[in-house]
Amino acid sequence: MRSMYRNRALPALCAAGVLILASAARADSRALPWTARGLRDVELRLDGDAGAGAVESALALDLSSPLSLADCLRYAESRSAALRSAEAKWRAAESSVAAVGSLPDPRVTYGYFLDEVETRVGPQTQKIGVQQTLPWFGKIGLQEDAAGAAAAAEHERYLAARLALLVEVTDAYLEYAYLARATEIVGARLELLRGLEAVARAMYSAGDAPFGDVARAQIELARMENEHEGVSARRRPLSARLAAAINVDVAEVLPWPEGIPDPSPPPSKDEARSLVARDNPELRALDLDVSRAASAVGLARLRFFPDLTIGLDYVVTDEAAMPVNDSGKDPLVATASISVPLWFGKHAGALGAARSAGVAVREARRQRERDLLARLDVLLYELDDAERKVALYEDRLLPLARQSYASTEAQYRGGAADFDSLIGAHEMALEFELALARARADAALKAAELDKLLGRDVAAAQARSEGAGPGTEN
Repeated sequence: MRSMYRNRALPALCAAGVLILASAARADSRALPWTARGLRDVELRLDGDAGAGAVESALALDLSSPLSLADCLRYAESRSAALRSAEAKWRAAESSVAAVGSLPDPRVTYGYFLDEVETRVGPQTQKIGVQQTLPWFGKIGLQEDAAGAAAAAEHERYLAARLALLVEVTDAYLEYAYLARATEIVGARLELLRGLEAVARAMYSAGDAPFGDVARAQIELARMENEHEGVSARRRPLSARLAAAINVDVAEVLPWPEGIPDPSPPPSKDEARSLVARDNPELRALDLDVSRAASAVGLARLRFFPDLTIGLDYVVTDEAAMPVNDSGKDPLVATASISVPLWFGKHAGALGAARSAGVAVREARRQRERDLLARLDVLLYELDDAERKVALYEDRLLPLARQSYASTEAQYRGGAADFDSLIGAHEMALEFELALARARADAALKAAELDKLLGRDVAAAQARSEGAGPGTEN
C-alpha cells in the first residue's frame, strides 16, 4: 500500500517541477525577439577573436599602390580595437535581455526530521519540496523592456563609435592627401623658379637685366627650396597619423593617396534637420535611454505590490507501528506565500530616484539635440563655404593667375615688365593652387562630418563617390 502511494506522489512532484521549469523556459523565449531585432541591425558582426581574425584576413591593404579612402575606411573598420570594444558592450547588453526576462530560478528544498513526527499512518522522516516565485503581473515584462532598450541603445552607440572612427580616418587621409598635392605644387613651382633664375642670369649676362633681378630670383629660389623641404618633412608624421588611424603597422611611410575625393552632395537644411532628429545614432541612443527610464519608473511602481511564491512539498512517511489503513502514505502539500512590501519609504525612494533619472535623460536628450542642430548649421555653412572657395579658385582665380603669370613672363622676357611683377605673379599662382587644394580637402572633411551627424554611412558614401570617379586635380 505504501509503495502504491509513493509511486503516485513522485510522478506528481516531478510533473510540478516540469511545469515550473517550462514556465521559466517560456519566459526566456519572450526575450528572444529583442535579440532577433538586434541581429537584424548588425552591420559588422565579429565572433570574438576568431571572427575578428577572419575579417582581418579577408581585408588586405595594398601598400604598393596609391591608397584609396574607401580601402582605408574598410581596413580601419576591420581592425579597430575601440570598435570591437563598443560591439562587445552591445553584445553583452543584448545577452542580458534573456536573463532579466526570465522567471527567478526555482528553489528545491530538503528537510530531515530530527525528531520524527508521529502520525496515524506512520512517522514522517523527511520532505522534499520545489518552489517557484512569480513576480507581480508586469514586472518581468518591464524588466525585459528596460533591458531590451538598453541593448538597443548600446547598438546605437556602437554605430556612433563606428561613424566617429570613419571620420577620424577620413580626416587623417585628407590631411595626407592635401600634403601630397601641396608637395606636388611646391615642387612644380620650385622647378619653375629655377628656370626663372636661369633666365634672369642669362639676361643679366647679356646686359638686358640688372643684377638685382638675379639676386631677387635667388632669394625666391632659396625661400621656395625651404618651403619644399618643409612640406616634404611633414610626410612622415602625417603618414604615421594615418597608419595609426587605420591600425596598420609599417616601418616606412605609407604610399601617397590617390587624391582628394569629391564630397557627397549635402541635403537641404530642412531635410538635414529632420535626418538629425531621426537617424543620428547619439539621439537614437538617448531616445532608447528615455524608454528604458520609463520602464524603470513603471517597475519601481510595481515594487509596492507583492510577489507570489508557490510550491509543492512531498513528505516521506514510514510504515505505522500498528497496521492501519493508508499506513506509510506520503502526503503532498501545496504551499503558497507572498512577499510583504512593508517598507514603503524604501520603495518610495526608489520610485523617486527612477523618476528623477528619467527627467535627467529626457533633458539630456533635448540639450544634445540642440547642440547637434547647432553643429549642423555650422557644418552646412563650412561645407558651403569650402565648396564656394573651390568654385572660386578653380573657375576664376586660378585660371586668371595662370594667365597673369604667363603674360608677365612674356613681358619680362621682352623688357616690358620688371622682375618684381613676375615674382608677384608667380607667388599669386602658387597661393591660389594651394588654396584650391586646401578648400577641396576641407569640403571633403566637412561632408564626412555631416554624414556622421546625419547618421549616414561614411564608408558607403565614399565607396559610391569613388565608384563614380575621382575628382579632378588642377
